Amino acid sequence: MASWYKASKAQLLSEHPEAVRDKINGAASADRWSIDPDQVEEWEGSIALLQKALKSPGCSAISSVLLEYDFRRRGLRIDCILIAPSLLFILNDALLG
Repeated sequence: MASWYKASKAQLLSEHPEAVRDKINGAASADRWSIDPDQVEEWEGSIALLQKALKSPGCSAISSVLLEYDFRRRGLRIDCILIAPSLLFILNDALLG
């Protein structure tokens, strides 16, 4: 899948938000996107919130996470996709921060 960050839930939870932010920013740069410093700061805060939420018992079924997924047909990027058996949860910036 075309996302700037993809990992298992366990991997995301084991990484520091700054490390995840740097991976997203690196992938954006590799795709030749110019990212505003405010966006980079927002990613870090959103990642920390997401990590906190994924630690809750209600999120135990979630197995994988995609961040900044390229939704080419619409010319958009989806902020976050959470994957569980037979389910996809789509989160946009209004929900993450």
